Amino acid sequence: MINIVICDDELQCQSIINTAIDEYMAETVLEYTVSRFVSGTELLQQLKVSNYQIIFLDIKMNDMDGLTVARKIREFDKNIIIAFISANINCSLEGYKVNAVRYILKDEKLNANIAECLHSILYEEYHINKMKFDFSNGTHEIALNELFYVESRSHKLVFHVMNNEMINYTMNRVKLNEIERKLSEKGFIRVHQSYLVNIVYISRIERYRAVLLNEKMLPIPKDRYKKVMISYALYKDTKEK
Repeated sequence: MINIVICDDELQCQSIINTAIDEYMAETVLEYTVSRFVSGTELLQQLKVSNYQIIFLDIKMNDMDGLTVARKIREFDKNIIIAFISANINCSLEGYKVNAVRYILKDEKLNANIAECLHSILYEEYHINKMKFDFSNGTHEIALNELFYVESRSHKLVFHVMNNEMINYTMNRVKLNEIERKLSEKGFIRVHQSYLVNIVYISRIERYRAVLLNEKMLPIPKDRYKKVMISYALYKDTKEK
């Protein structure tokens, strides 16, 4: 779970930032929360009893400016990721003194810059799992949270990857058992002799089928059904806690 904070005393700006976050995070299928604060004082009080990882912090606020808030945060938390948001570029150098990862302007590129910032944080700072595979068209590094499932088809493997749209990568002369050994500890389950599935993309299991979030249905044979059901139930239980 990635816990994100927006601290801005303008409610309209809060909503715009929140929407940009929601739009980007929807593409990742990562679990996340967004908490919103209208003052630095309120944020500082909550930070000491909450587990936040990312803060989008406005520079100009009435009760306490963002730079002062950031300095106070750094007194007790050196690791939380801070991205400043402001209508004024003049304070950007000060922002980097508190190890801010970005200084984002409130302009027409705000949504795009928030998306770029989150991408950088999640893939570089937050270390989303990536893995390199040798496909028939060359070596590619795949973010595992974007890998829907791997299919064994006609003596080849097909990797179904969602990145804005579904992209298929083909691998020859490799068995699905080998890929399963690499991915079984990273949230992938074998629902069928021919299918290895990222469990986060399973919407439900019914009538000996795994139904994915895109409504794709994959068969589950009787001899695997109980094991798959147990694995999925454990995942759902962990997710809901």
